[in-house]
Amino acid sequence: MNFASEKKTRQIKVGHKVHEIRVQRDLFGRLLPLAMEDNIDVEKTLSYPITSVPMSLCHADGTLHQTPKSAMVGVLTSNSINDEVPRRFDAVIFDGFFLLHTMKDIPKTFGNISKKIMSILTATHARRVDVVFDQYFSPSIKEYERAQRHEVRNREYFITGPEQVRPVDFIKELLNLNYKECYIYSAHNNSVTYAYDNLSCQNHEEADTKIIFHICQMDNDVSDVLIKTSDTDILIVMLGNMDHLRNNNLKIYMEYGTMHSKKWINISELQITLGPLLCQSLPGFHALTGCDFNPYFLRRGEKKPYKLLEKNILYQKAFAALGTDEFVCRMYGMNCDDVNDARYHKFLATYKTSGTKVFKKTRISYDSSNLPPCQRELRQQLLRTVYITHIWRNSHLKEPTVLTPEGNGWNLIDENYTGELNNEESDDDEELITDVSDYDENK
Repeated sequence: MNFASEKKTRQIKVGHKVHEIRVQRDLFGRLLPLAMEDNIDVEKTLSYPITSVPMSLCHADGTLHQTPKSAMVGVLTSNSINDEVPRRFDAVIFDGFFLLHTMKDIPKTFGNISKKIMSILTATHARRVDVVFDQYFSPSIKEYERAQRHEVRNREYFITGPEQVRPVDFIKELLNLNYKECYIYSAHNNSVTYAYDNLSCQNHEEADTKIIFHICQMDNDVSDVLIKTSDTDILIVMLGNMDHLRNNNLKIYMEYGTMHSKKWINISELQITLGPLLCQSLPGFHALTGCDFNPYFLRRGEKKPYKLLEKNILYQKAFAALGTDEFVCRMYGMNCDDVNDARYHKFLATYKTSGTKVFKKTRISYDSSNLPPCQRELRQQLLRTVYITHIWRNSHLKEPTVLTPEGNGWNLIDENYTGELNNEESDDDEELITDVSDYDENK
């Protein structure tokens, strides 16, 4: 048996290209004899992508590695969940679709659904209640996430009055993007118009950032506010914008989950515990290490990288502005500042022998997804991180960013932003990868 007989072949489409993915059992095992016999520069080889897609960031078919969204909340709030909260709040902000998805015993008509929603809102006894929904831009970098949730643009759906009967499967209908569009018109002097109020944020796509915008605009007449949501990204984005509050005395709390899994977080106290610099670095950190728009680094998680961030002021400053290669190297346990060097040192750690000791592979196989991405692969991740962080850190503004996804990690293909990562290859890369993947150690 040789390595060639163990190759698994699979065709995938990444962008406009169809790639044949050969999943090798021991990639390093192929590189080593090739380097020894043909005098290949392994250090240079590992500075290039060696698979069609970056295996540390995505699956063989190009889809992204994703981590549970609640993981980061557990890391941040290990000692502060279920803090004491006020019995009543001046203001309560609902994530709109969280509200709809958690409704029980949904009435048959839209008029009665509206009444049920009003009963939920008034039960808060708050002086102010905001219900905030996502918007749906097209094209959008959220298309990949929506595809994972099986959201589609089905037939047009119109609500014409209170007696209209809702769809039988109301929750399934919420997956129809057209169902989530709302238009408010007013007629005056034979013309139809609509107006925006001062809390309108037409350039915010996600409810997350719109909620932060609402909170940052609150004046001194509001002393405490509760966020009700299931989206734990809101915690990170809110912590990253605590320095943008108009009302510096505002106390912010968050309730997430339902029924027995319901939890409360005192965000204001958590910000004091973590410190302003660490909080400002969190949006960039979360965007780099894994969120809805960016993959996480396989087997790195967020707990260990967060400990690195928590203990190092330099990294906090970098992420407050943005992340660095050095941080990614530390995530992989490598004491260097260049990800290409980190890849090479991983190779040496696997196969290097000491003194005159006869060479013997120290590990039979090595999964290439354990390698950090090379600089070319990391560049796309960092470009996306810049774009996402720019939106999150500027959520207090009506227009959070002037950047566009094109040129910042996404490509516009067939009027959609592609979510997959890929390694664009030069002719030199193609020849190098072919040599390595076709090598037979028994020849």
